[in-house]
Amino acid sequence: MKKHSLILSALLVVAVCSFTNIQKADAAVANLTITVMNGLTITDTSNTTNPQNVAIAITPDVGAAAQTGNANFYIRSNYPTWSLTALRSALSDPSSTGLALTDIGYAVTLGTHGTNANASAGAVAGSFASTTLNTLTTSAQAIVTGSAKTSSARDSANTQNFFKVNNAFTVNQDFFFSPGVVTVSVTYALTAI
Repeated sequence: MKKHSLILSALLVVAVCSFTNIQKADAAVANLTITVMNGLTITDTSNTTNPQNVAIAITPDVGAAAQTGNANFYIRSNYPTWSLTALRSALSDPSSTGLALTDIGYAVTLGTHGTNANASAGAVAGSFASTTLNTLTTSAQAIVTGSAKTSSARDSANTQNFFKVNNAFTVNQDFFFSPGVVTVSVTYALTAI
């Protein structure tokens, strides 16, 4: 009898240990932290950051229309407020042609935005909707002010969340101007406010 109860006791101990191991569980926790950084991007309409070269050639003639060159940009910002600023260089050798900054028309307009863009994200600042290039100074000035992020919907490839800004430069084909070449650079920057 002792032999049977010893065997039975040993079996119960093994059974209790086995049952206890089945009931045990272990756990692990993965804490995920995702930080969304602020982003500002300004590109040309091909989504590259190469400088845009605008060349305007005028040939004075009776009844000739003004000549226009364009520099158009896509901007993207996830800041709630932002600003597109511009500043210009001095006009190179204006005495050679007689052309002055007041002879170069300058207009900033908002273009057709991407399908995932917030069309109400910004507005043209001040008189930049229609002015002359002398209105821009050699210090940065806001030409478009933003009051919301530029994207209105998810766009994982960032192809249709752009806010388009058009810059048109216009020169009349006036017989007053002498043959020659002048240059001026306009530098744009997208900044958070």
